[in-house]
Amino acid sequence: MNFLDEVVARKRQEVAARRNAHPVGAPAPRFTRRGDFAAALAKPGLQVIAEIKRRSPSQGLLRASLDVGKIAGDYEGNGA
Repeated sequence: MNFLDEVVARKRQEVAARRNAHPVGAPAPRFTRRGDFAAALAKPGLQVIAEIKRRSPSQGLLRASLDVGKIAGDYEGNGA
């Protein structure tokens, strides 16, 4: 098995696991707060767009488990 075959096999396993965890037709999570993205970026001064990532394409796993809600709240509370 070459490298590409290994990547494809791993991705197929990952997709299957995600399909089991989040079946098609299941209700999507709802976000309780929506902001005006364009207005937020138009504010004077430096504006930050923050991203929460579990994995990096180049570095692999960054954090095995994380509380997305807490991290997002921390980001927002600090101006992101």
